[in-house]
Order: sequence, then C-alpha cells, then structure tokens
Amino acid sequence: MEFSLTEVQYNLVYNSLSFVIASMGAALLFFLLVRNRVAPQHRMAVTLSTLVVGIALYHYVRIFGSWSDAFSFVDGRYVQDGEPFNEGYRYVDWFLTVPLLLAELVVVLKLTKGKTRSLIIRLTIAAVA
Repeated sequence: MEFSLTEVQYNLVYNSLSFVIASMGAALLFFLLVRNRVAPQHRMAVTLSTLVVGIALYHYVRIFGSWSDAFSFVDGRYVQDGEPFNEGYRYVDWFLTVPLLLAELVVVLKLTKGKTRSLIIRLTIAAVA
C-alpha cells in the first residue's frame, strides 16, 4: 500500500515543524540571555528550561529533516519514496525532556534538599518507566 499526502496535508506538517523549530530556537536564545539576570535561586530552573528547549530543538530539526527526506512530490501528491520517516526522534526527545521537566518542577517547589533529591529520583524513575 502506497502512502501519500495532498500538498495541503504535507505543507501543514512541514509548516508546523518549521514553527516549532523557530519557537524552540527563540526559547533557547531567550533562556540563554536571561539566565544571569534572574535571581540566583531561580537559575537552576532556567538552566533546566534551557536544556529542555535545546534538546527539543535538536530533535525537531532531525524530525524535520526526516520528514522532508521521506516524501517526494509526484503527480500532484507527496508520496513516500523509500526513505522512511524516523519516528524515533520524538520518543528519544520525550525520554530526555520529561525527566528534566519533572526535575524543574521539583526545583521550583523549593523543598528541603532531602525531599527534593528523593522526589527527583522517584519522578525520574517513574518518567523513564
């Protein structure tokens, strides 16, 4: 069975990925620029946000490349031309960013060191599982 997309369908995904890449790039730049301007007690949260958007930016660039490579415009439709679309990038992205987002959540709660460490470890294990 041949998989194909209309030009509108293909462009919807293509433009959505472009928008996400631009958003992640802007967020990465913003977090890098403001990190030293926030209060010291909030810098770890900003650093974790920077890591999350940096990792997501990298993976969305890879997803975008895989999407572009997987299709060719033939007879008014986009058809897969043998190069597979790699869906693995999104799972690796989730595997890396979800534990970081949970750690960021715990950091902003400002719990005691013991509770913070315990909660981060438990949430990270749960996120990976």
